[in-house]
Amino acid sequence: KRYKLNLDEKGVYVRVGTNGSVSAYFRYSFSGQNYDMKLGVYPEDSMQEITDEYEDASYSRRRGKNPKVDLEIAEREKREKLEEIARRRTFGQVAQEFLEEKKGEVKERTLKGYRGQIKRCISDHPLASTAIDDIRVRDLKDLKKEVRNERGPAAAGNLHRVISNIFSFAGEEDYIEVGITTALKGKPDEKPERERVLEDDELRLVWNNLHVIGNPDREEAIRHVLLTGQRPIEVAQMHTSQIHDGWWVLSGAQVKTNK
Repeated sequence: KRYKLNLDEKGVYVRVGTNGSVSAYFRYSFSGQNYDMKLGVYPEDSMQEITDEYEDASYSRRRGKNPKVDLEIAEREKREKLEEIARRRTFGQVAQEFLEEKKGEVKERTLKGYRGQIKRCISDHPLASTAIDDIRVRDLKDLKKEVRNERGPAAAGNLHRVISNIFSFAGEEDYIEVGITTALKGKPDEKPERERVLEDDELRLVWNNLHVIGNPDREEAIRHVLLTGQRPIEVAQMHTSQIHDGWWVLSGAQVKTNK
């Protein structure tokens, strides 16, 4: 059966269980009240570990503190901190939530662009597992620099826009208190630039040699792109119902700018 045994050290006793386990306790008084603080269980805890716990508790008591209550407070604060960390969203999680939020709000090709940037530049990066409210401007600048060095300035500019959208979303969801991307300034060359255009004679040369493609539908599609200056996807979806008195009229839902 279970029994209790007082040890030589002042206030220390053990409770021996029917399975042979030995639970060590430190009994002391504080402000007129008795406390029993568990020091450990032998043999799961070594004699040295139990002794260390006793010496720490005894020292704390000699300094006028309540070791058991202090330990409980410390353990509760540690547990609450761990729970808070578990509740915090990582950069990668917020990026995926952002994608879900944008479904149905933006055009599929825009969503595809977001998804590609997140997959290539964020998902496998160490920042993806970092709590989003722990990320600083320096971290994002370093990420942009990596992308710029590997894939060029235009790719860095595209990533900048995606990051800005993700952090704006995070602010709306109260995952962060203050948006930090306002301090993440883009560079002038982080925009895709058209350094030159086809001259008139070059346009004629392209136009007159489209037959080498060997596909009449593609030939006509390219001619329409050249004539209208519109995006290929919009040209490819052109329908006769959109032609009014010789004008090609597109609704806002059909173009990227929504205009």
